[in-house]
Amino acid sequence: MAAMADMGFTTPTPIQRQALPILLAGANDFIGLASTGTGKTAAFGIPLIENIDSTTKDTQALVLSPTRELALQVAEQLTLLGKKKGVRVVTIYGGASYRTQIDGVKRGAHIVVATPGRLVDFLEQKMIKLQSVKTVVLDEADEMLSMGFKEALETILSATQPEDSDSVRAACRTWLFSATMSSEVRRLTSTYLENPETVSVNKVGGTADTIEQIYYTVKNSYKTEVIARLLQTAPEFYGIIFCQTKMEVAELADILTQRGFPADSLHGDKSQQEREATLKKFKQRQVKVIVATDVAARGLDIKDLTHVVNHSLPWDTESYVHRIGRTGRNGQKGTAITLVNPEQLTLLRRVMQNTKAVLTKGVVPSADEVAGLKIKDVMDKVSTMDSESVPLQLAMDLIQDLIQAEDINFKDLSKEELLARFIAAYFPNVFVKKDLMLDYMGDRVPRELLPRDPNDNRFTRGARGADRRDDRDDYRARRPFGAGRGASAPARGFRSEGARAEFSGGEQRAERTERPAFRDRPERAERTERPERSERAERAERSERSFRASANSDSRPARAERSERSERPQRAENDRPERRGDHPGIKRFRAPKRQYRD
Repeated sequence: MAAMADMGFTTPTPIQRQALPILLAGANDFIGLASTGTGKTAAFGIPLIENIDSTTKDTQALVLSPTRELALQVAEQLTLLGKKKGVRVVTIYGGASYRTQIDGVKRGAHIVVATPGRLVDFLEQKMIKLQSVKTVVLDEADEMLSMGFKEALETILSATQPEDSDSVRAACRTWLFSATMSSEVRRLTSTYLENPETVSVNKVGGTADTIEQIYYTVKNSYKTEVIARLLQTAPEFYGIIFCQTKMEVAELADILTQRGFPADSLHGDKSQQEREATLKKFKQRQVKVIVATDVAARGLDIKDLTHVVNHSLPWDTESYVHRIGRTGRNGQKGTAITLVNPEQLTLLRRVMQNTKAVLTKGVVPSADEVAGLKIKDVMDKVSTMDSESVPLQLAMDLIQDLIQAEDINFKDLSKEELLARFIAAYFPNVFVKKDLMLDYMGDRVPRELLPRDPNDNRFTRGARGADRRDDRDDYRARRPFGAGRGASAPARGFRSEGARAEFSGGEQRAERTERPAFRDRPERAERTERPERSERAERAERSERSFRASANSDSRPARAERSERSERPQRAENDRPERRGDHPGIKRFRAPKRQYRD
């Protein structure tokens, strides 16, 4: 209790209020579901400290964390909680020296806080033994599974069993804490936990009510400009900007630094020393903006974060919940901002449905608003300046000397004009002639995010579509057959007495029989007068008929006929009889050669 008082614990959080009595009573397996930043570390840390026997050097508790940062922060809190009892805590994580961590284990570690990857290395090299562990804590279990540590967890839990055991479960009690209850976490609990007691605080997979969630519809090319304007209009900003890739993190951090914002980056390519230096500057508020990947989404236990910005929407709801869970902790207000491009509107709607959260559409600050805030900030500094300060006195003396020497003349300028000239001279880039259209939706809410009528679904739409089709078919049935759109007269060939043609039944056939015969139609009467055939065509037809008759009367096979034909002497071109001269407009007709099969 003395250690808790030193750490400033006064009122337990909901997860602590429900979990502590169960865990202190000696529960075997336990599941704690609560949003990020609700005090889960103390919820399992206090029972761990109470169950530690500090008179021995054996490792009695193991805490697994998904990231280095979370492992370091959990170890720091456990050290503070157990300092009155003499509990030794050792942290095992990647990116740091093996020798230092091995020495800590050899000196005796009552509690080991580790990341799965480095702990598996220690087990394979037999640098640590876990048979004496009484409690295993899986902190942020959903994140460990999403990072691909399932096989590592199985190796670690089986290491708590005797060497001749084949069980995959831990030989001791297992406490699992998570912010979401995904299908992977559910399978993990059914495999490694036996009849666990469960405590669920708030809605599982939901977000804290203390977080105001805002989204901006912005295309990718304008996201950097929008973030810069949001930082300029929120001078109290102290938070994290999450990006999808390391390249985006590096580029955005460089641009913000060039524009004068106190920003730094945090991603997987940085060494552990660089990461720790960045976090130290951030905690001391030398840096107020951290641009990070999802590596930093867990474990950044930094107090009083005011904002979290999603440069782009994560692909799953769990990552969104963990990102924005960095702010709005311990009952304090926080703001979560998400920039959404047109391709992610459907994804944003799914996140809203899964988290049951209400996101408000924000208005991107205009260039005039940003300029006004900059000028107001300058004016506030001028008006609140101490009139007795030495720099101000020296500046006034210098101005008096310049006026007496007639080097400057401000007599003809009013105060407003003098301030305007000063701002235009020293802040020329604050004004723009034409502002950009940064929000591609303007003041409108995207169609994908509008509330939908529960009665308007694909089943009701199909029924209404069928009704419309029936009405359309009925309308077509009443129209004269063949009449186009806007046709007012019956089609050609139908009687004009108003008779209608039905599309089915015998009436249609009966009416069609009354139509005038083809030869009686006046417009086609000319086609019955066939022109006389040419003499050349008649001669070709007679030769073809005679050839067919001779072929049918001949009993010899066609092969002999062909051989006989081949023996005929070929007629020279000059021996051909002279043909009659035809009319030049007549095209000669050549009958095609016919082949007869055997």
